[in-house]
Amino acid sequence: MHLTQQFTRWPQYQLRRQLLPKRSNTNAASYRSIQQGAHFGHRHDDAISNVTQLRSNFSSSSDNNRSNSGGQKTVLILGSSGTLGSTVASHLKQNHNCLTIGADITAPNPSSPLDAFLLLSPTDTTSTLQSGIQSLHTDTTDLQLDAIICTNGGFTLDDPTNPSLTHQQMMTLNYHPVVAAAALLPRYMTTHQGLFLAMGASAALAPSAPTHTAYGASKAAVHHYLHSLGVMTGLGLGGSRAIKKSSEELKRIQANEYLDSLTVLGLLPHVLDTEVNREAMPDVDGRLWTKPMDLAREIGRWVSRPEFRPHSGSLVKALTRRVKGEDGDGCKTEFHLVR
Repeated sequence: MHLTQQFTRWPQYQLRRQLLPKRSNTNAASYRSIQQGAHFGHRHDDAISNVTQLRSNFSSSSDNNRSNSGGQKTVLILGSSGTLGSTVASHLKQNHNCLTIGADITAPNPSSPLDAFLLLSPTDTTSTLQSGIQSLHTDTTDLQLDAIICTNGGFTLDDPTNPSLTHQQMMTLNYHPVVAAAALLPRYMTTHQGLFLAMGASAALAPSAPTHTAYGASKAAVHHYLHSLGVMTGLGLGGSRAIKKSSEELKRIQANEYLDSLTVLGLLPHVLDTEVNREAMPDVDGRLWTKPMDLAREIGRWVSRPEFRPHSGSLVKALTRRVKGEDGDGCKTEFHLVR
């Protein structure tokens, strides 16, 4: 039944035959940027006061949510202080009436629309994320997440003198937070059509330049993790039938009801049109860079309308291209299945 539903409810997405992105002539040194707007910097001085106030707001919002017969969806956003994360949070709040919980290693802007914020340690994402979520899950606030969106991530060139260090840094920034977020699923994810989404990268679909291997490897790890997790859910296609039918796997699914209707997705942009990237690459034509709001709109549709999601375990490439219209040439972002 799941197979029929998945193919009939998402006809507008077509599997692309050519998976490899076009090579860029951009100078490698110009890519010293943080692609998704995540932060390497120090925490804001007012971080603790911001966290306290946002947690108070979340408690009030949660009470109102329980009294609302229609209900709101609650979404956790990792990397919420970055450009992409803050855009996604604002869009979900303003256009989809979601309760939003942010998590990052730097505090959000004072004007952030977040209902709660969790300050994470850059060296221990897992435990600080777990403890932060637990602080919101109290006797009076029964926390249940409808979606977890991982917008964390960044880029740096391989260190020629110590490449293993760069690989470790990229895994810590791009991969480990995704695994830490997935660890929350058994306890906090809803059993009714939940969503787990993380940012991959189209550049990781092809061999990279020698100076880009750390970034590409970390994103490829994200792709593998999402695909592996996704195909083992009730809405997943593919994967090993032997694994799915094994007694251990059947016990795991039975013990974790959320897996039956969970959708796991990877969203793969090329270069995001952010201030950081524009400053880092001033000589590059950025008209075909993907706007963060384009991704936020698609994520919003997937959060609010489960019937528009691709099958669980999918990797979806965001492709921005030129289009001709009545008012002249413009750009449009399309979304295509790559796996």
